[in-house]
Amino acid sequence: MRRFRILLMQETNNLEKLRFLVESYYDIQDVRIGVSNRTFQLDEKEVEHKVEKETTKGKISQSHTDALKNIEASIQKQIEEVLKEIPIWTEFMKDIRGVGPTLAGGIIGYMYKPYNDKCDAAPTHKTCSCGKSIERFDNISKLHAYAGQHVVNGKAPKRTKGEKSNWNSKFRTHLWKVGQTFMRSDESKSFYRDLYTKEKIKLGFIKTPNGWDMPKEVREQWIAKGVGQTKKIKEKLEKGQEISNESDAVKGHLDARARRKAVKLFLAHVWWKWRTLEGLPVTDPYPMTEMGGKHSGLITADEALEWERERK
Repeated sequence: MRRFRILLMQETNNLEKLRFLVESYYDIQDVRIGVSNRTFQLDEKEVEHKVEKETTKGKISQSHTDALKNIEASIQKQIEEVLKEIPIWTEFMKDIRGVGPTLAGGIIGYMYKPYNDKCDAAPTHKTCSCGKSIERFDNISKLHAYAGQHVVNGKAPKRTKGEKSNWNSKFRTHLWKVGQTFMRSDESKSFYRDLYTKEKIKLGFIKTPNGWDMPKEVREQWIAKGVGQTKKIKEKLEKGQEISNESDAVKGHLDARARRKAVKLFLAHVWWKWRTLEGLPVTDPYPMTEMGGKHSGLITADEALEWERERK
């Protein structure tokens, strides 16, 4: 269990507060889940062995989780208050479906690099990135790499055992959560959910009454290209055996690809909009996509924002 951060936040800027609050929120959430699991097991044992009366079942876990949920709610309110002073929230992210205060606070907060007294440029920090956020990413590729959204040899990067990753792992996990909320959004009202859907169709998925599926021939074409080739699939291919029942790895890989595209475009939009609001130089965002209709080619942050607002 990670130890709690006990910090005084006086005289710290809003970005530092956000990073502190979001990381504290997730720390409390992790503790709540752990406590809930352990106390649930205790409750079950009490009933099984009749150590306590039947009326105590669930009360221990509920009292602890309720207390921790109250702390989470308190932190969320503090995040909302801080965000009111940050333009990228008020002018862009607050109108994006699926991106609530906690997710937005994390995106903004993880871009900020806290001051480090051990930095070579201390105490002035004039030549380092300490105390900086969006201004330290002068192009979208740098931000994608920092967030673990870049590609290595055409694939999403993976951690190597014994080596330190060159991206921010917490930020990458946070963006995975953003992708999950896009997936759960209404595609008729969410720009990035709509993009996710269209990307899945381009990759060969089809919608069925029971959810997404992929025709066998399409699935086998992807496997032939090396997509989703798990150890089990490779062994079957080498033996010339059927692979039609090994579809989950392929579909899971391609679903993640569609989700990453939506997240990468969203992050590019945040980068472009934030730098524009700060009066910093920008270039056309890297992600290019085709949305059909009037949306084709480069999709700007303002187009995405207008798309969302029109469907409020």
